[in-house]
Amino acid sequence: MPLHAVDSACQAIEQADLLLVIGSTLIVQPANELPCIALRNGAPLVMINFDATQYDAYAKGLIRQKAGEFLGAVENELKQRPERLTPAIPLRKVSCAVQKSQKPEELKQIRVAKEGSCRGKEISVNAKACGMTFFCTAVTEPQGDFGLLEQSLAAMNAECADIGKMLFSDGPDQLAVIASIPDVHASGMNCGDWLQAVSKVIGGTVFETNSTSGKLVIRAGADTYPIKLKEPGITAAICFLKEKGFFPDADEDDDDFVFGDDDFPMS
Repeated sequence: MPLHAVDSACQAIEQADLLLVIGSTLIVQPANELPCIALRNGAPLVMINFDATQYDAYAKGLIRQKAGEFLGAVENELKQRPERLTPAIPLRKVSCAVQKSQKPEELKQIRVAKEGSCRGKEISVNAKACGMTFFCTAVTEPQGDFGLLEQSLAAMNAECADIGKMLFSDGPDQLAVIASIPDVHASGMNCGDWLQAVSKVIGGTVFETNSTSGKLVIRAGADTYPIKLKEPGITAAICFLKEKGFFPDADEDDDDFVFGDDDFPMS
């Protein structure tokens, strides 16, 4: 996704009084994390989608209708009542019965565990194929919550306990980073040093560190968007691993391509 598009989206949502999410299941990054900015600022979310999303529990309105039909009705209503700023009909909310039956916290933990387990299996396969002993990745479901991020790490470790990991997860209020080094690699790596190297690039505070585990947090602010810090953070973590000789170098013919805004001209 072009950097200027992410910047424009972040700035627009930062100033928004209402955010409509239309026809998206919010699976693909980084677009799936843009609603976090609205939640942080207290702007209500309205989800217009037939499928459930990870943000439904936070939404002020859930519209299970074709986007074109619903937005067409909204347009007609606005044309008939141009002077009114408040909707004639309140946004549809999830009923108490539905909220109780869904048990959002339990469902969230299930999704976190499922994502962690799947990601752990992927890491195991990729690590064996590439000869890797450490892996850095972003996870979606914890949404910047350290408790959920620890659950995600535990689910991954159940699949590949011998691989060192640094996980990044952003939410409305912060970017949460957690690192873990298995005992088998502890003699050659220090978790605190690894996190400090990342902090020097993207900022934040390192805490609860020892030789094999630690955390890094970056609070969201007016000019600080967690959604934009994950990729630079992962890159910094990998650079540190390469310096320590824990990350395999790519073949000389397999060059890395870095894209900038000029590669995605505005239409």
